[in-house]
Amino acid sequence: MLKAVIVGATGIVGQQFLVALKNHPWIDIVALAASERSAGRTYKEAITDAQSGALRWFCQEPPIEEVMNVPVQNATEMDVSALDIIFSAIESDQAKILEPICQR
Repeated sequence: MLKAVIVGATGIVGQQFLVALKNHPWIDIVALAASERSAGRTYKEAITDAQSGALRWFCQEPPIEEVMNVPVQNATEMDVSALDIIFSAIESDQAKILEPICQR
C-alpha cells in the first residue's frame, strides 16, 4: 500500500478526496493536514461547527468513519519523508507556498 496524506482535508475538495480514496486497493490515507486552525484536533473536531455542533461535511456520501479520529496536522509543519503520495486540495495561493516545501 502507498502511504498518502491529504493536504486541505477539511475543505470540500479534501473531503471529496477522502470519499474517492475510501477502500482504494493501493492507497492508504495515513495522515490528514490542514491549516493551523484545524491542526491538533481530530478530523471530526476539525469539521464540526463550534457553535451548532453540526458537521461541515459537504459530500453526498456519509463522512468517512475511518478518519474521524485521525489527528489533523499543520500542513506547513508536517513531515512528509515517510509518505509516498501527497494529495493537495488547497487554494493555488497557498499551494505556491506549501508545495515547494513538500518536495524537499
